[in-house]
Amino acid sequence: LPSVTFRLTAEDPTIGYVGLSRFSGESGREVGAALQELLAQGATRFILDLRQNGGGLRDSAVEVADHFLNAGPVLYIQSQDEDERVFNSTDKTLLPAEPLVVLVDGGTASAAEIVAGALRDRDRATLIGAKTLGKGSVQLVFDLSDGSSVHVTSARWLTPDHQQLDQTGLEPDIPIEVTQDDIDNGRDPALTRAVQFLQEVNP
Repeated sequence: LPSVTFRLTAEDPTIGYVGLSRFSGESGREVGAALQELLAQGATRFILDLRQNGGGLRDSAVEVADHFLNAGPVLYIQSQDEDERVFNSTDKTLLPAEPLVVLVDGGTASAAEIVAGALRDRDRATLIGAKTLGKGSVQLVFDLSDGSSVHVTSARWLTPDHQQLDQTGLEPDIPIEVTQDDIDNGRDPALTRAVQFLQEVNP
């Protein structure tokens, strides 16, 4: 199943919306195709929705971030038995400077936090929504004979500014509270605020 949905926003046809539900092996290609289609339709400002995205493949996160970043770090991995490793974006970006908002919430985790953290640390995007989950570790799982298992953290992911994600999460630049009344009435205050924010920015 595709991991990406996209459209021009009803409020402003110059703002392109891309929703990413997970980071699969095809997500990098799917996001790239969505951005190219939105550019062809006239979008000049963009929203990347990572809410309730529980993560997925690390390499896919790097590929998605690469669409928005020039060459440079996307994440660092620190472990006890290896030197620090860096994963870089390339200079083949689709949107090197277009105004960008990333929507996040408590369900934004793991690979989704990698992308959100990289885009903010590299001064490429503004985060709107709620604090992310805070899952930025690599774990080894050892199954035991009684059916239980032991999980051992072997490495941690850090943002380009070396901010730890695990058990910390990302605070949004613009926090938005979603009430039960919003949910009951089908309102999306975070998306509304993202549109307003982008309308205040020159494309």
